[in-house]
Order: sequence, then C-alpha cells, then structure tokens
Amino acid sequence: MCPHVLGAADARRPAHGQPGRLQRSRSPSKATTDTLRGLVVERLIASIPMEAYRMRIDPVVVKKLKLTEVAQRVTSKPLDRLPMLISERSLEGREGKLVEDVAASYSSGASVMAATFSMPRKGFGPRPITLLAARDRIAYDALVDQLRPALPPESRTPENWAAFRAFGRPGAPGTTKYIVTLDIASMYEYVDHAILRRELLVQTMDVPHVEATVELLGEAFGSARGLPQMVSSSDVLADAYLSILERALLRHGYEVLRYADDFKVLASDWATANQIIERAAEVARGIGLILSAEKTAIHKVTKFEDDDAVLQKMVDKYFTAAQSDLTTFDELMDWYGEPVTTEEVPDDQTAMNEAFRRVLKDWTKNRSRSELPSQLVAKALRSLRNAPDRVSDKTLTQLVFIDPLKLSSVILYLRARPSEQEKNRRSISRLVAMERQSPWAKLWLLTYSSELTIDESVKHARQLSRWVERQLEDEHEVVRAEAAWTLAKWGELTERRLARLFGAATSITRTGLAAAWGRTGAALDHDLSKVIAGSSPVYRQAFAWGGEQRAVAAEQAS
Repeated sequence: MCPHVLGAADARRPAHGQPGRLQRSRSPSKATTDTLRGLVVERLIASIPMEAYRMRIDPVVVKKLKLTEVAQRVTSKPLDRLPMLISERSLEGREGKLVEDVAASYSSGASVMAATFSMPRKGFGPRPITLLAARDRIAYDALVDQLRPALPPESRTPENWAAFRAFGRPGAPGTTKYIVTLDIASMYEYVDHAILRRELLVQTMDVPHVEATVELLGEAFGSARGLPQMVSSSDVLADAYLSILERALLRHGYEVLRYADDFKVLASDWATANQIIERAAEVARGIGLILSAEKTAIHKVTKFEDDDAVLQKMVDKYFTAAQSDLTTFDELMDWYGEPVTTEEVPDDQTAMNEAFRRVLKDWTKNRSRSELPSQLVAKALRSLRNAPDRVSDKTLTQLVFIDPLKLSSVILYLRARPSEQEKNRRSISRLVAMERQSPWAKLWLLTYSSELTIDESVKHARQLSRWVERQLEDEHEVVRAEAAWTLAKWGELTERRLARLFGAATSITRTGLAAAWGRTGAALDHDLSKVIAGSSPVYRQAFAWGGEQRAVAAEQAS
C-alpha cells in the first residue's frame, strides 16, 4: 500500500483479506470522473497482494493428473450442503484457462488459498468449514483421484447404506444381544496429517501423490491437522483414516460395519458391549480422535430400530390421521326416498400433503418435537414443494429459527415455486431479517436472492436490497463475493465498491468478483476492466461470462 498515492486515511485501511467500510458512493461530477477512476484503479493495483509461492509439485506428477475432468466437476457441482458459488459457476464450460493455471502454478510453486467460515451444527454450536480456492480444490481432488483406486472401498455408497441399516437387525443368526453404535466427534477437524500420510503410504505405496496431498493439506490449514469438509475427496481420505479404527476392532474379533464415521458393532453380552466402547475410545485417542458422547450408545437388538424405520412409522401415523380427518360423509335420498350414506375419501396425494403440513405445524409449535425425527421435517418440505397451497412465511421462518440447518431446505422449497416470485421475495426478506445468520446461511440467502428480480418501490424489496448491500462489509470474502454478484444482477454494483472488494480479496473469490464486474456491462477497455482481466486469464474468462449473462438477461427481458 502506498500512502502517498492513497492518502493518510487509505493507509489505515484493514489488512489484506479484511473489507474496508463500504458506504453507498455518491455519483461524482463529470469534471472529477477521470480523477476518481484513476484513484480507484491506483488503489486496486496497490492493494493486489503478491502470493508467497511455497508449494511445488513435480511437473511429471502434474502431467498425470486428470485436471480437465476434475475442473469440469468443480465448476458444475456444488459442495455438499452448500449452494453453487459464483467463483466456480462463472467458469463452467470455460475450464481451459483454469486447468492451465493449476498446472502452471503447481509446477512452478504456488501458495494454497483457503478460507474458513462456520455453518450450524446439529444441536448447538458452529461447524468450521474450510473452503479451498477453485485452483487448489482441483489440485486436491485430482491428487486424491490418483490415490483412490488403491484405497479401501468408499463407505458412502447406497449399497453400503442398505447393509449398514440391516446390520444386526432382529432375526439375524448368531448370539447377538446388543448393538453398539459409535460415532466420531468432529472427525474432519482432527485428522492428523502425519498419521494420514503413514496410512496412505501403506495403502497405496504412491509416494509422490501422497506427499503432494499431505503437503497441500498442511498449507491449506496452516497446521498438521484437518480435512476440508463438504468435499468428496476428503470423504475418501477419511475412509482411509477410519479404517485404522475399523481394523483394530476387527482384530479383536468383533463384527463391525461402518458407514462414514458411524460404526455398528455386535456384542453377545453387556460386558462385551462396554469393552467395545472402551477399546474403540483407546484406538481413537491414539489417532487423535474422540468418540461422540451423544451418539455412542448400547442398544438391545430386540428394541433397536434404525432411523429410516422410525421415519416411516411416523409418516404412516400422520398419513392415516390426515386421511381419516379429510374423509367426508353425506346423506342422500335414493330413487325410493330412502336415505343413503356416501363416503368421500381423499386421494393419497391430498392426504399426504395434509399429513406433512401437520408435521410442520407440530414441530414448529414444540408439540412432540422430541418425538419427530429432524429428517421428517426436511422430507415434509420436500414433499410440499409442488402442493397447491403454499407453506406460510410464519412456518418457514419458525423452522429456520428452531433449526438453522433447515434454511437450505426452505430455500429449495422457494426455488421449486418460481411462479410465486412476489411471495418468494416476501419470504426471503423475512428470512434475511432474522438475527441469527451464519456465513453458511448468508451464502444460501444471497445465492437465492440473486435469482430474484428486485423492485425497490416495494418495502420488503428495499429491505432485501439494503441487507445485501450490508453483506459487502462481511468479514468473510465468500459472502462479500456473493453479495457483489447479487447487486451486479440488480444493477446496483458500483465501480468503487468492486475495486475495493477485488483489492481485499484472494484468489478464492476474485473469479466471482470479475464475473460480477462483467455483469454490470462494463466494457473491456474500461480502466478497472483492464486491471481485472489483465490480472489473470482466468479472471478474464469470468469477466466475459458475466457479460454474457447480462446479454442473456437483456434478451429474455425484451
């Protein structure tokens, strides 16, 4: 930063990665436009940080990676439990320059860029999420793809889930009397990289790819622990890591089945069941993990029911009650003057819709909430997406207030009803007015808001617009980028705002910000456009994509 260029006040701006205070900028007079533009561009150039190149992968190894295939996956599929973010979406179908950037950066040496933000956790407290820049996620996924064939079979498959549910059910042969359920607490946060490296080398004997994978993880986390969550590649590495605990239990002669970090172990008596927990806890501690106190339990086989069975029983109960209550009886006179009673039974879909409405009503009113599985609420919202009658805003906001994780289900419900644009705007304005908002929640709210049109003559639309503007000052750059894209679509993103955001951003979100600037309709020969597009061929591609999106929108509007 150059104080003599920016002025004393600008010299005190927040450190790299932190936003400055972004206020609504006033339109400059015509006489000062060129001066202002020059100042903005000077600020932007001065604030672009130089990356500290630290990690290098042998070019021979890089050439073997299936970067194009992975890049297509990264730019078209969202991370688990997250919406599709603008920095990845803006490069879909334009992966060529991104692949070249990955290959060149890692062959010569590149820093790994990662951002951490929180999302709600089941129960209480936040779950930290580490998000890699698109370039680094491609490298990570491609490296793990090379290791995948030599690693244990993945546990997260439909076939394994069916086997896991059936494991230890009553009627199975043997002397099993108890089922021990084990779960690892915050597993992805505490994976020890040294232990992971040793296990991967044992499993694959692929030194170059293992070393590169572990080094990338170390650079991403800045420590020797942790896996990025919501990424399928991390699930593969987690399976390899947890196989250490699984093998230890098998060596003791126990019957074990695992799905992700959930274990089921069969025991013939109470003493054995307790020994299983003790041994599992010891082995887990040895690899830096701990068992979840909430989910580790001993169940009698005769009384054990899996979650899906409980869910189906509850659905049947509500369906039967709704069908009974909706059935009507009428008395008519036949041709001979005798009374005849007719019964009109509702069709199954009508009865099911009513059943799911009652589920939401009971859950939000705190009646029997402890008896209602959380999955049933998400299932109810999913089933009511195409129902004739809309779920009330009061119910939708109450669902999110009780369980913030339900926000994604609520957003998907709104998205499935595109013909109700005005009602959807009102719903989203009420959701953004809620005080409890994690960065994860803001990402869902912003990505959906960007799909809506805005009419500032309407009060709730103005409230939504002001909320989005405030997110430009959020401490998390992924939130700021989504807010910028939303404002760009609404025609409310200014040059000054974008310049500040781009200068404070890292490669995690600069692609999305370039797309946002392109969406404003800025010409490529504009000073700010030259700076952004000239910073990287990848940013130039995103800028062009943003411009194309503007043209498509204009054509549709006409």
